[in-house]
Amino acid sequence: MTTTLPAPDIVEILDFEQILATRKAALLSLLPAAEQQAMAARLALESEPLTKLLQESAYREMLLRARINDAARANLIVYATGLDLDHIGQLFGLPRFTREADERYRQRLLLRIAAMAGNGTREHYIGVAMAVSTQVVTAAVLQPTPGRVDIALWLAPGADSAALLAATWAAFDAPGVKMLGVDLSVRLAVARAVNITARIWREASAPTNLVARIATAFPQQLAAYAQLGRSVSRSWIVSALHREGVARVELDLPADIAIGADQYATLGALDLIDRGVA
Repeated sequence: MTTTLPAPDIVEILDFEQILATRKAALLSLLPAAEQQAMAARLALESEPLTKLLQESAYREMLLRARINDAARANLIVYATGLDLDHIGQLFGLPRFTREADERYRQRLLLRIAAMAGNGTREHYIGVAMAVSTQVVTAAVLQPTPGRVDIALWLAPGADSAALLAATWAAFDAPGVKMLGVDLSVRLAVARAVNITARIWREASAPTNLVARIATAFPQQLAAYAQLGRSVSRSWIVSALHREGVARVELDLPADIAIGADQYATLGALDLIDRGVA
């Protein structure tokens, strides 16, 4: 998860040279005025033992400040990791799944916090769905008509869809979760196959197997890019194919690929034609 907020004020920007300069100034201030100029000249020398001592002292101070920064970040949900994040989760009664990654756990915690405004929020529905299993990547919340809510589950590859659908139904039917007066449905999100045909020209210095490398890497790039309801633009595809060593890309795609709110992009046919050196 990323944040657009600037770094919090409690986290200090560290500058070794500034700390060292402050240390030198403090030492000079303790000396009589008549001795300060001579001592400043000595401290300007890297070989001066007092300079070495101040450098070591300044470095230790920077390490201490860095540790204080780390402790401050550990109390902020956006920055906390590992057991620090687990302890934040305990405040909201939301333990981590076994082997659940920090980013996924952080996302569930933020959903839980947002859902505390009351059951029925979008975050509430997504949080309940993701709490069923780590095999639930996320969920789309749709309201086709007043009083009706459709939950579309995006499952990890190889997940047992029947078992997870049943478990999600049970989770939403649990006491304290079930919404009265809401017609709820739970189904699977739809994988939208994206077929791509492109011609690629190589630069003279590029390896001859460059296009094959691009074809090998592209499925993972698309998988990382895909989100529920996120359309796949022509510009993104061209950018992903225009790797170092590529001179030109011609994409056979007249328009962006629209992805519905309950859909996610997945790779269909990939045909990359090597047109040689431009």
